[in-house]
Amino acid sequence: TENGWSTNARVPTDDAEIASLLGVSVVLVAAARQFLGEARFTRLVEAFRGVSEDDQANFTVRGILVALSRGVARYAVYTLDDGAATTAATNQEAAFGLFRADGTAKPVVGVLWNLTERVGSFRFVGEVSDAFGLDRADRREWALAFRDGVRVAIAFWRWKDGRRTIRLPAVPGAALILNSAGNVLEHTDKGGVLDLTLGPEVTWLEFTGPASRPSL
Repeated sequence: TENGWSTNARVPTDDAEIASLLGVSVVLVAAARQFLGEARFTRLVEAFRGVSEDDQANFTVRGILVALSRGVARYAVYTLDDGAATTAATNQEAAFGLFRADGTAKPVVGVLWNLTERVGSFRFVGEVSDAFGLDRADRREWALAFRDGVRVAIAFWRWKDGRRTIRLPAVPGAALILNSAGNVLEHTDKGGVLDLTLGPEVTWLEFTGPASRPSL
């Protein structure tokens, strides 16, 4: 099936908006409100709140990487375009697009483009979190390795409790650290120490030649 995140962070407030969002009658919404009580009903509606455009980008890329690591062969991102601007402002279903209603790209487009460059021809070879001493409590930190011949790319992220920096003391040969948009943050031609910051966005460690290929 499809997977995606709406970028409409506004929660519908009145029964007519909620009915429109869910595709049900206003009478049914009113009945649910009465049956659940105001507090429980409000919590239910809150679950429909969208995310920021940056979070949409982070969640989409991380979702694809986790799916690849689980052997998912095809992943359908929902969806290409937002609905009309007035609709996308009131209806979460109309705000799942990679592109806004005016045709401009959301941040998710750039990170998806970079993802295809990083792992387009790569194959997943393993979760390597333990090798980097990552915090696996609640699976809060991730390191997934992909390989294409002599090239190796490792995707890192930390999905909760802020950011932290880890030191890579023995990088073997040429390597790059890139952000989720593909911009080089740090590099070495001969190996050595690199610092990599873990955060909600995916950060890539890419080994670029035979001499730098780690054992995976």
